[in-house]
Amino acid sequence: MSRFTISHHTQGSPEWFKERMGLVTGSEVSALYAKAKSDRGDSKTRAGYMRRLVLERLGVPSKDNLYRSPSMAWGNATEPRARLAFEARTGYVVREAGLCKLNRLAAGCSVDAFIHGDEIS
Repeated sequence: MSRFTISHHTQGSPEWFKERMGLVTGSEVSALYAKAKSDRGDSKTRAGYMRRLVLERLGVPSKDNLYRSPSMAWGNATEPRARLAFEARTGYVVREAGLCKLNRLAAGCSVDAFIHGDEIS
């Protein structure tokens, strides 16, 4: 049995957002390790993230996922050309992928693509 499930929903699509709901994701895992200014209790960052995960697991979508910085928008716009350039330069075949979810934990990350043969099945 595989340790991972690979989704092929396009990143940023409604289906992709739905799959990530309630999961600790690679882009936000640092919030779990955020330190409080004092030794008492969780940091505001950690507590807020934990609240958001609980609400998502209850089916309440987060509006926090909608933010896109100019750098993120640029990366999304240029990624298809970058993949083609990588394939042309290396000869590898690149296959796009969406969410890579751990089967035994409520965690995952969004991979951009796999090099042919490297997919985890």
